[in-house]
Amino acid sequence: MKELRSDSVLLVSPFYLIHRETLSNARWGKKKENSLSFPRRLFCTSKRLIMSINSNKRSNVLIHEENGHVENHCVGIKINFYSVFKDASFFLQIKHMMAFIEQEANEKAEEIDAKAEEEFNIEKGRLVQTQRLKIMEYYEKKEKQIEQQKKIQMSNLMNQARLKVLKARDDMISEMLNEARQRLANVAKDAGRYPALLDGLILQGFYQLLETKVTIRCRKQDFQLVQAAIQRNIPIYKAAVKNTLEVRIDQDNFLSPDISGGIEIYNGDGKIKVSNTLESRLDLMAQQMMPEIRVALFGANPNRKFMD
Repeated sequence: MKELRSDSVLLVSPFYLIHRETLSNARWGKKKENSLSFPRRLFCTSKRLIMSINSNKRSNVLIHEENGHVENHCVGIKINFYSVFKDASFFLQIKHMMAFIEQEANEKAEEIDAKAEEEFNIEKGRLVQTQRLKIMEYYEKKEKQIEQQKKIQMSNLMNQARLKVLKARDDMISEMLNEARQRLANVAKDAGRYPALLDGLILQGFYQLLETKVTIRCRKQDFQLVQAAIQRNIPIYKAAVKNTLEVRIDQDNFLSPDISGGIEIYNGDGKIKVSNTLESRLDLMAQQMMPEIRVALFGANPNRKFMD
């Protein structure tokens, strides 16, 4: 809306501005000084024209459109279009400001909602990730514990199996030695082998003690065989060590008849003993030859570095 205000004329038009000089070109004349006269009809070039003309005599002329022409009418009411349009413009500005503020508020609310939604999603993702990591860590710890328990159980089972195998092997060796002990009784019954065996046991006892006086214990049924073996081995010992030797057979304390045979030799005061019974010799031989026995029975152990 465009406005033009002069000293005596205010013209308001949505399309055109007509001021005092423009109206003078419409062949209007002066009746008196400071007064205006209009022709009966004035052609209006605007499609819609409203004019309020205020004279110095406070006479009012309302010019309106009628069939493409403008007629003048004198009225007794003063119409102030400037004030009306000024208030309308003010309220329009207020309305625009309110709409602008409302739009900014809506945009700000949407921005706050979007930011809150984004922060919520970020925080939710962080919490979910944190809890996921905690759950994964918990189950990883559980898996490690279960794996450790499995290893411990497997180790215990392997140790138990290994112990069972070792026990079975020891039982087999013990059975073998028991069988050998049972067969020792047949050695003492062999008249061709047993005297020679006694000679070796007695002479070995002499060499181990290296005493001038010794005492020999034997089974009661072996007394004659032992006495004969002593007589045969004393000269051999004296020739070897270049020393005298006195030998006594203890007839008060014979060895148990349950043993398979052999002798026991003591030094002069009885504090040192050499056990050369058949059972003791078998145990000694089994102890010394145990690696060979195990290899012969169970095969070589790849993890074993030493045989003794």
